[in-house]
Amino acid sequence: MKKLILLAVVLAFLSGCAAQTYRTARANANMVKNGMTVAKAAEILGMPPTHTTDTLVQWRRGNAQVYTATPSGAIEFHVIDGRIVDVPPGGIFGPEALAERGRRLALEAEERRIAAEAADAEKAKRDAATEQARKEKEEREEAQRVKDIAAELEAAEKSIVVCRDANTCKKVFALAQIYVQRHSDQKIQVATDTIIETYNPTENGKVAIVVTKMPRAGSVEVVKISPSCKDDKGHYERLCRLQRTQIYLGFKPFIERSLSM
Repeated sequence: MKKLILLAVVLAFLSGCAAQTYRTARANANMVKNGMTVAKAAEILGMPPTHTTDTLVQWRRGNAQVYTATPSGAIEFHVIDGRIVDVPPGGIFGPEALAERGRRLALEAEERRIAAEAADAEKAKRDAATEQARKEKEEREEAQRVKDIAAELEAAEKSIVVCRDANTCKKVFALAQIYVQRHSDQKIQVATDTIIETYNPTENGKVAIVVTKMPRAGSVEVVKISPSCKDDKGHYERLCRLQRTQIYLGFKPFIERSLSM
């Protein structure tokens, strides 16, 4: 226990000595002049430097890690070829040194402000360009959507098949069943003289088809095809519309081509 107490006393003494040495160095710092060697500066301060580079020599301790041009900060000198330079009149803790540091800090703050404003302006420019691109993309997509809707409606109108006698209508409906089997993703669940219907699709993007035969005046009958496509959340809207359009477009030409053979 006595040894621990003695060790604590010794450490406290050494710490006090170091603190006193550093206070003496601070008090003597203004005595260092331009042209002095680093060794001479260390002699005047009464202690060797704690940090050195080719262009800078510093004495730091405790909270005094940064040069502030005041005795509460670190001691710092600029060096060229081993000699002290740039010491202002009155020394590194003199009024001119403090004023110069204030000017330098103000200049650095202004440079940071200008850089921040430039960065903000560049970000605003990028954001504006991104927003413009987004709007243009939405406009293109909406224009394409309107075009696709019109194309589907036109294709649906052109897909209608009109047959004028029972024998031809029977052939048309038989061919319609073949077309459904080829172009639907689902199996046929109903096939009568008036309707052909597949199962509903269970996966997004898959197509189901219904074909109906409606009597008209006399022996005329109208055959219509109605494709549908599963799209739970709207992610498959264009794919589904294009698939339906293609089924509409191919239906009547398939019937007419097959009947002509």
